[in-house]
Amino acid sequence: MSVGTSVDKPATEVAREWIVALPSRTWFKVSAVPGPKQLVNDLVKRLLAEDRPIIGRAARGLYWRQPPSYSRLYGRVPSLEPYPRHYWAAAPPGSGYADWNALQALGWSTQVPVQVHVAVPVRNLTPPKMPSKVENVIYKHRPNPRRRCLNWNEATLLEGARSFGGADPRLMEYAIPRVVDGNWSSKPRTPISKKRLLWAAEAERVGSEWPAGEGERSFDAIMAWLASELPDVIGVE
Repeated sequence: MSVGTSVDKPATEVAREWIVALPSRTWFKVSAVPGPKQLVNDLVKRLLAEDRPIIGRAARGLYWRQPPSYSRLYGRVPSLEPYPRHYWAAAPPGSGYADWNALQALGWSTQVPVQVHVAVPVRNLTPPKMPSKVENVIYKHRPNPRRRCLNWNEATLLEGARSFGGADPRLMEYAIPRVVDGNWSSKPRTPISKKRLLWAAEAERVGSEWPAGEGERSFDAIMAWLASELPDVIGVE
């Protein structure tokens, strides 16, 4: 004989608790909230309409969790330092910094890009318009379906290898230790799998716009160097 029965929480309550549990200033996509799409959309609208809203809206489908001092900060975008969470939240799986942005994030170049380029494995994808004072992103399509299995750090590292010969990067003796030590502008708590990275690199096409270079700066040479220097997994699982 059962002592009692468990009652499932209503979907609206589950969705609200998920949002409430987010750390302050965390970016999230509405599609990530658990629950039926229309229910979640209605919940988000109600939360935004509250006198003391616990979330803020950056773009269509892109929101952030308001800090406790909501009354003073409502309407303001959370700090983008030290990690540009808005680019991660808006980009599809398999995306990472592209071109000069990848080289600069990895510390392989001192060039500071004027615009933010993100490599995406999806064609004809339009990035969301960012809030004022936040740099709008430009999506660069990469026709490599294996990239869709990569996380942000892996895709950025692949882009860095792909772009290495095109932007007067620093010496490899500086670049490799920076990646191995994790001392670069990576997405925190996101490990780099050498196995996944090399698997995706097999299907990579180095285009004429961003050739990897020749000799020790070639794409194959850089990937071989990464394969010899990187442990199987970097970062915190």
